[in-house]
Amino acid sequence: MSYIFNRHIKSRFMPWWAKYNYVLSAALDSSVAISAIVIFFCVVFPGAELNWWGNTVNSGTIDGMGTSLRAINGTFGPGVWS
Repeated sequence: MSYIFNRHIKSRFMPWWAKYNYVLSAALDSSVAISAIVIFFCVVFPGAELNWWGNTVNSGTIDGMGTSLRAINGTFGPGVWS
């Protein structure tokens, strides 16, 4: 939608694009906010459990387990701070 509106319509209908560009941007931003609210009240609020790969894949990674890739011995940075 963004490509069509900003490339195709802007090059052919510049006055119309200048008038409605801000309106389209506000409508798209508002639709994201409204869909987030609808998803929250329809899925999360009633207590549904979302258990799919995207929610559980991070628990098996180094970041999810809270470990480091390499063990660091001593201090990080210079030994003596001046």
